[in-house]
Amino acid sequence: MAEVGGELWAARQLDGRLAIADPFHPTADLLALLALLAGQLAGRPPRRRRHRFAARSRLLEPRLR
Repeated sequence: MAEVGGELWAARQLDGRLAIADPFHPTADLLALLALLAGQLAGRPPRRRRHRFAARSRLLEPRLR
Protein backbone atom coordinates (compact mmCIF):
# COMPACT_ATOMS: atom_id res chain seq x y z
CA MET A 1 0.00 0.00 0.00
CA ALA A 2 1.09 3.57 -0.62
CA GLU A 3 -0.10 6.24 1.77
CA VAL A 4 0.39 9.97 1.32
CA GLY A 5 -0.42 12.23 4.23
CA GLY A 6 -2.22 9.40 6.00
CA GLU A 7 -4.48 8.73 2.98
CA LEU A 8 -4.38 5.53 0.96
CA TRP A 9 -3.54 6.48 -2.65
CA ALA A 10 -2.56 3.14 -4.20
CA ALA A 11 -2.28 -0.57 -3.46
CA ARG A 12 -0.96 -3.56 -5.36
CA GLN A 13 -1.02 -7.33 -4.83
CA LEU A 14 2.40 -8.84 -4.31
CA ASP A 15 1.91 -11.19 -7.27
CA GLY A 16 1.17 -8.16 -9.48
CA ARG A 17 -2.22 -9.31 -10.75
CA LEU A 18 -4.24 -6.49 -9.24
CA ALA A 19 -3.52 -2.83 -8.54
CA ILE A 20 -5.86 -0.06 -7.47
CA ALA A 21 -5.28 3.66 -7.26
CA ASP A 22 -7.14 6.82 -6.31
CA PRO A 23 -8.25 8.44 -9.58
CA PHE A 24 -8.15 11.91 -8.01
CA HIS A 25 -4.41 11.86 -7.27
CA PRO A 26 -1.30 11.37 -9.44
CA THR A 27 -0.50 7.73 -8.66
CA ALA A 28 1.48 6.40 -11.66
CA ASP A 29 4.81 6.81 -9.86
CA LEU A 30 3.42 5.19 -6.70
CA LEU A 31 2.23 2.16 -8.68
CA ALA A 32 5.65 1.86 -10.32
CA LEU A 33 7.32 1.92 -6.89
CA LEU A 34 4.89 -0.67 -5.57
CA ALA A 35 5.66 -2.91 -8.57
CA LEU A 36 9.38 -2.56 -7.89
CA LEU A 37 8.91 -3.36 -4.21
CA ALA A 38 6.74 -6.39 -5.02
CA GLY A 39 9.44 -7.67 -7.38
CA GLN A 40 12.12 -7.23 -4.73
CA LEU A 41 10.04 -9.10 -2.17
CA ALA A 42 9.50 -11.92 -4.67
CA GLY A 43 13.24 -12.05 -5.46
CA ARG A 44 12.88 -10.92 -9.08
CA PRO A 45 15.47 -8.57 -10.61
CA PRO A 46 14.10 -5.13 -11.55
CA ARG A 47 12.99 -4.62 -15.16
CA ARG A 48 14.58 -1.81 -17.09
CA ARG A 49 12.04 0.39 -18.83
CA ARG A 50 12.60 3.03 -21.43
CA HIS A 51 11.14 6.40 -20.69
CA ARG A 52 8.07 7.12 -22.75
CA PHE A 53 9.12 10.69 -23.46
CA ALA A 54 12.45 9.66 -25.01
CA ALA A 55 10.85 8.25 -28.16
CA ARG A 56 8.52 11.21 -28.54
CA SER A 57 11.28 13.78 -28.07
CA ARG A 58 13.21 12.29 -31.02
CA LEU A 59 10.17 12.83 -33.22
CA LEU A 60 10.08 16.50 -32.27
CA GLU A 61 13.76 17.21 -32.95
CA PRO A 62 14.36 19.33 -36.05
CA ARG A 63 16.08 17.51 -38.88
CA LEU A 64 19.07 19.06 -40.60
CA ARG A 65 19.17 18.76 -44.37
